Amino acid sequence: MVDKDAIWNESNILLKVRAPTMKNGENGEVDLLKADSTLISFMYPAQNKPLVDALASRRVTSFA
Repeated sequence: MVDKDAIWNESNILLKVRAPTMKNGENGEVDLLKADSTLISFMYPAQNKPLVDALASRRVTSFA
């Protein structure tokens, strides 16, 4: 078992059912993702451009 921070900060590939959170103009869970990692999630990119941009700024490869 590992704690939540270790999962977000150390995983190269993360599978998450819901999209990572963004809170009040901040990147929320997006900032916890390891740079150059891969995220697989239901993100609905056409409706969530700020999320897509935030993931791109962290160099996260995402599959929706």
